This record gives sequence, structure tokens and C-alpha cells, in this order.
Amino acid sequence: VPLDPYRITLEDGDNQTGNIGTILANPLVVKVTDINNNPIANFDVEFVITKGGGSFVEAQPIQTNADGYASVHWILGQAPGENRAEARAPGLDGSPVNFIATGVEPTATNIAMVSGDGQTNIAGRMVAQPLVVKVTDAAGQPVWGYPVTFEIEVGEGTVTTPEDVTNAYGYASTYFRLDKTVGTNVVKAVASELSGSPVEFTLYGIPGPAAMIELEAGDGQQGQVNSTLQNPLVVKVTDMYGNPVENVEVNFAVVSGDASIVESQPRITDQNGKASATVNLGTTAGTVKIEASSGTLEGSPIVFTAKITSGNATNMEILSGNSQSGTVDRELVFPLKVLVTDDYGNPVAGVPITFVVTEGGGDLLNGQVVVTDENGIAANRWKLGINPGYNEAMAIKSGLNGSPLTFTATGVTNNYPVFAEINDTTVQKEQVLEFSVTATDDDGDPLTYGVRNLPDGATFDSTGTRIFRWLPGSNQVGKHTVRFVVYDDKGGFDAEDVVITVQAPPVITDHYPVDESHTVYWDREDTIEFSVQATGSSLEYRWINYWADDSLVVSTTNTYILRAVNNTPELHTIKVEVFNDVGMASYQWYVSVETPVQLISFMAEVVQYQGVKLTWKTKVERDNVGFNILRSTSRNGHYRRVNEKIVPANKTRNYRYLDRTVKAGAVYFYKLEDVDFRGDKTQHDPIRVEVPRPDKCQLSQNYPNPFNPETNINYKLSKSGRVSIRIYNLLGQQVRLLVDEYKEAGYYTIKWDGKNNYGQEVPSGVYYYQIKADDFVQTKRMVLLR
Repeated sequence: VPLDPYRITLEDGDNQTGNIGTILANPLVVKVTDINNNPIANFDVEFVITKGGGSFVEAQPIQTNADGYASVHWILGQAPGENRAEARAPGLDGSPVNFIATGVEPTATNIAMVSGDGQTNIAGRMVAQPLVVKVTDAAGQPVWGYPVTFEIEVGEGTVTTPEDVTNAYGYASTYFRLDKTVGTNVVKAVASELSGSPVEFTLYGIPGPAAMIELEAGDGQQGQVNSTLQNPLVVKVTDMYGNPVENVEVNFAVVSGDASIVESQPRITDQNGKASATVNLGTTAGTVKIEASSGTLEGSPIVFTAKITSGNATNMEILSGNSQSGTVDRELVFPLKVLVTDDYGNPVAGVPITFVVTEGGGDLLNGQVVVTDENGIAANRWKLGINPGYNEAMAIKSGLNGSPLTFTATGVTNNYPVFAEINDTTVQKEQVLEFSVTATDDDGDPLTYGVRNLPDGATFDSTGTRIFRWLPGSNQVGKHTVRFVVYDDKGGFDAEDVVITVQAPPVITDHYPVDESHTVYWDREDTIEFSVQATGSSLEYRWINYWADDSLVVSTTNTYILRAVNNTPELHTIKVEVFNDVGMASYQWYVSVETPVQLISFMAEVVQYQGVKLTWKTKVERDNVGFNILRSTSRNGHYRRVNEKIVPANKTRNYRYLDRTVKAGAVYFYKLEDVDFRGDKTQHDPIRVEVPRPDKCQLSQNYPNPFNPETNINYKLSKSGRVSIRIYNLLGQQVRLLVDEYKEAGYYTIKWDGKNNYGQEVPSGVYYYQIKADDFVQTKRMVLLR
């Protein structure tokens, strides 16, 4: 068992030479032992820079290991010349241990890759590891402060640090966010004067998870009954940046119309992200609606429409208008109508039908040839001949079954009643529609009125006012055909069809989600499906995503799927508008798209003689590894990382960082950058701080005072120049030269360890310290008590 600690000795690391600003090749090593030279473990040793302005990699103090050794790695100051350091173990023999190193100005000759090449990640994301190069001199030693530019050679990715300078290890680095398009990215590190430049990094972007489905081809086709659509229906599945994603299931299904999908379901996307389906058309003409759906992908379901057209015309038949009676030399109440169909009974449009009067005279008012309409109907108005009795007309189309068709009519001398024209009309739901009906009879015969297809709730006063009145309800939106009829007492009659269109402004009857406010996380690729149910006629939908000062129409159906990864991390307002010709209804939700780290505060404070103290507090942290501190001299300028090591996450969620590298009189902008375990980084908005330039030169009173074994001396300079600080005893003899170098304007602190220029402890007593900076001289008194 060792005795009490007794001495500290220098073991290794003295008298090294290295390039300025870089880490020395060998650590500084001391050993703590007892009086019998047995090693002492777990003893605190503090390594202190006493000249040259360098730093140590390890935080102080250092505890000795089981063999009694304590060691640190020394980064030399940034000016050529002598660097000094001490290893302090107060109370031990040999303390402090002095180290000397020499910093030399190097000549950079080479640049080479260190790490980061060949990485793969999802397109649009940050690669996990930085791209690192090393700058060295001819001897292979690291060079500090050499500028390296990172440029994009292939692809449209981004580097976080387009310009970097080498650190104490000779390293310059940047993180890289891959191009949003899948493929190869090449970044080159350029230092044009150096051998090995440029250094090329090749990185690969692969598709991300499926995010969207879109219509690729095949919509709007038409084909005859009992055939196959000429082209397949094709959809494309992509990630959030539009890169094709393979091996995704897509289900094609007929939702209306007479058709079927040939292939079994689901279909699987190929390497181009595409899935397709072949459609067999049935024997019933009309519109077919097919949906291609894939889970909760944005855009799902994709809706295809196809039209099944009739086959060739094969049949014709009388639809209506046969065997009527009417007043001679007057048009019949109903036109002659012929229906033309194919082999499956589907109406065939575009077929010319020839109408001829074969007996009784008279005229066909629509001409001799009438072409069938979209319903397969050819209609012709027939004005009877001038003589009472039998009238005959034919409808002819050579080659069709049923041709020719014969229509008969009987002419009478009684003048049939005739309705005054009643126009078709439109009314809104729950609004009263009212109009009167009038007919005339040239013979003056008494008339009897009637109505057919009277809507629920409607009335018609057929014996008195002949007023039609109706208050349509919400469930009666749409078209209604009402037929009014009038009879005389001799068998004559007329009929008038009136189309009444009931419209309704939109009313949103249900919405989902029920809650108005929601939170989604950008990094987790959260989704929310919004939908509304509405009543009204001929409804259309418009979904709008609002954020900051921008907006985007994102859907035109009754649903919208929000995907967090497709939206900026901020508050979004999701608004749906349901509208028609009558009016509009709307509803909105609020969605906070949040990053893994949510800041409560981020502040900067200038601390004299120390630097800029940054403090921040987080509300939420998920998967957070830690933070980088980024600094720029303009809000929208280039930001450099100022921390050597990441600021690790902690459970308190309270953080601080002291930036000691600021200059007086400068304005700085700081950003926080959080880093998750995947290497993805998120930057937060910048804050501004101005480091004031001292308004005068001043030497402050040392602290502590009296002191033992060391004290701190603060001083500030209002302008740059040569500065010296000396320690004198009561006899006016110089004891120690603390500072003798060029200094920028700013705030500074120097330590005095109570030793002279030879590293020997000076006795207790009163001492004076004096600063000289150009024409500024100031002296103060301090007391050393041992």
C-alpha cells in the first residue's frame, strides 16, 4: 500500500517541436509517487498553459491512473515561438513540472482523404459521417488554419460548410446532405496549391420510404363493350422527393361500372416505382371508375375513369310516340322516338335514321334524317295532315333489325288544348318555388288540369288558381321532372314537362379528426388523414395548407393526408373549402410540425474577459445526440461550427457553451444545430450578439488578492498593439514577464502562479504588476501570502 503522495516528476513530452496551432505528437506525462516511489492513483493534477496561448484537449484536472501517470495532449498556440505549460500538484515535491515546446510556421504541401467516402443514405438526407480531409507539411505533420473549399461536382446536394479551415489535427470537414434525386453524388475538397487536391468523395442516395402515389398513364381511355382497354392503367409510387420506390403494394379495384381487372391483386411496383393493371370492359356501356390505392400514401386512392362505348348498331325499336291522336294540321303532343341499340341492348349514338310520311300528308318538323343522340334516341316532331283520319310515318335504317318501324296517328277536327310554355327552373333547398300553369283551347272547351310526378311536399291547385307551389327539403336536392297535363271534354289533351333543379349550398356535416389541434414529428414521418362529409349539390373540394406567408392547394377530393416529412417544421393551418354554384362551407385544423428538438430559449450574453456565453433550454428532445454551435458574421451568411466536440445531450435539458474566440467590436450570429442518432441535423433560427470594443485601456485588480498559489489579472485594450505585463518586487526588480506580444483590441485574462522567470517560487510579500500598451501605462499592487 503506497504512503501519502510525495512528489511529481516529468515523465515524457518535454521539448517537443510542432506546427503552430496543432496538437503535439506526444502527450505531456507526469508521475505522482509516494516517498518510496510507489505510484499514487486518482490524484488530481492540473495542467496549465503559461505561455503561447495554446490549449489542452482534455478537461482539467487530470487524475492519475493506476500507475500514477497523468497525461494531456497539448495544442500549441497560433504564433511561432516558445510555448510553456506546467503540471501542478500543490504540496508535492517537484510541483510544478515545467514543459517547453516550440511552435514553428509550417508550409502546407499535401491534402489527403481521412474519412467519409462511399457513404449511402436516403436521398435528401444528411450522410451519417462528415467528409474529412487532412492537410500536412512535407514531414506529414498536421497544418492548422489552412483553407479548404468543399464543392459539389455531381448532384445537387448541399454541404454544411462550403469553406473550412483545418483544425489542430490538420482536419477540415463538412457534413453533406444528399441530392433529393436518387443517384451518385460527388463532393470535392479543394486546396489548389497542395498535392493531392482535389480530394473526391463519392456518396450514394437511395430512395426513401414510399410517401406518394401519382397517376402515370392510362386515364380517360375509351373502348367498345366486351373488349380490353388499349393501354394499361399505370401509377407511380415515390418517396417524398419524387424518387421511384419499388416493392410497394398497390391495389387496383373497379368501384363502379361494368369492368374487371385482369391481374390478381395487389400489384407490386417495379424498379421504376410503377404498378399497372389491365382492364377488361363488360357489356354494359357507360362510365367505369377504377381506384388504385396504397395504404396512407399521399394521393391515394388514384382515380381512373374509362368510357365503355356501345358496339355497332344492330337493332332499332319504337321508344314512344306511336298511336297518338291529334288535331289535324297541328303538331302531335309527343314526338316520334326511335331507340337504336347494339347486340347487348346498349344505346348507340350517331346513327342516322330516315323518317318519311307514308300516308295522310303532313310534315316531319325535324327534317327527314335525324341522328341518334347519346342515349341512342332519334326524335322527330310530326305535324299531321289537313284531313281527319289515318296518318302513317316510317323510321328507316337499312341493315338494322326492326327496320322499317311504322308510326300511326289519327287526325281529328277537335282543337286540342295547348299549354303556354313553362320554362325549366332552379330553386335552392328550403326556398319556396311558385308558378302558375295556363292552357288555351281554340274551341273554347272546358279544360281539366292535372299533374304527374308531383314531388313530395309539392301542391298543384288544378281546379282553382292552377298554381304549383313547393318548398323542397334538404333530401330533395337534384333534378325533378314534373309533367303537367290538360284535357278538354272531347278527348283532346296536352302535356308539358318542367325540369326543376333543386340546389343546396354546401353544409359540412362531419369532419375528421374531431380535434382542431394536432402535433406531428418531422423526423418520424407522421401522417394525419383529414376528411369531411358534406351535403349539397354538385360539390367540389379544395384543401389548402397555409404556413408562414405561403400556401398550397394539396387536394381536391373530400380527403387529404398530411405527411410531416413533406412540410416545414412550423405551425400549419389545414383548411378545406367545400363549394358549388350556390355557396361555400369551410373548416380548418391546426397542425404543429415539430422537429426532434424544441427550444424554449436560446440566448447569448457577452461576458467580459471570457467571450460570448450561449445558453439554451429545450422543451422536448427525441433521439437527440447533442448540439453544434454555428457562427456567422451575417444573418444569412456562411455559418461555421465553433465547437470542436459536440455538446452532448443531458437529462436536465439546460445547456451552455462559452465561445472564447470572439473579437471585440464584432457582430456575430449564432445558430443551434441539433444532431440525432442517424446523423440528421436540424438548424434553428439565429440569434444576434454584438461584442463591444472596450472604450478605454484598463488594468483590473487581480483576484484573488491576497492569493496563494496563483492569481488572475484582467486587462482590456481599446486598440490593437504591442502589450507587455511585468511583475516587480518592492525593490523594483522584474520578477516575471507575463505578456510580451501583439494583441488585438479586446478583453484578456492572464494567470500568475507566484513564480519568477526561472520557474522558482517567490516569497510572500507585496508585488506590483504593470501593463504597457503603446502610450498606456498602469500599475497595481498585490499580495502573495504563502
